Amino acid sequence: MVICTHGHVDHIGNLAMFSTGCPNKLMIVGCDIAQSPDRFLAHDFRSGIAYELDEFVRIVHTPGHSSDDVTVLVRTSSGPLFEAMKAEGESEITVAVAGDLFESEADFNADGDAQWMSRSANSEVQTDQRKRILHKSQAVVPGHGPAFRVKPEFQRSLVWRKCDNRLLAC
Repeated sequence: MVICTHGHVDHIGNLAMFSTGCPNKLMIVGCDIAQSPDRFLAHDFRSGIAYELDEFVRIVHTPGHSSDDVTVLVRTSSGPLFEAMKAEGESEITVAVAGDLFESEADFNADGDAQWMSRSANSEVQTDQRKRILHKSQAVVPGHGPAFRVKPEFQRSLVWRKCDNRLLAC
C-alpha cells in the first residue's frame, strides 16, 4: 500500500516504481484510490467520510493546501515513534501523517503562518483542518520536517462549537 497525502510532485515522485510486481497493491493519492492504473475504487472523502483501513488506521480528507489533501490517522501503542512522542502515562497515541497540512513544527513559530499560508490553495479551510487534526492527534508527521509532539500551546487557540450535532472549528 502506498498513500500520498496529495498530488504535488514533491510527494509523488517515483510513484510508478511501486506498480510492478505487486498485484494486490492499493495506491491512494489525495482523494483517489486505485488498485491498478485502470481500476479505481469509489470513496467519498469530500463528504467527510473516513476511509478505514482497519481499527488502527483511517484516512480523512483535510483540504486546504490543495483541494484533495488527506491525512492518515494511526492509533498506536508501540514502536519508536510512540516511545518518542507519548506523554507520561499514555498507553496509546494517535499520529497524524499530515503531508503539507503542516509544513513542519516551525509552522508554530512567530512567522510560521506566513510560510505555510503562502503555499496554501485555501488558507481559511486549511486553518480549520489544522485545528481539527491537532484536536484528534498527539503527534504529527508533517510534509517537510521531522515528527513532532502536539503541544498544549498548539491547541490553546482551538475554539469548538456545536453546529448541526457536529464539532466545528471556529
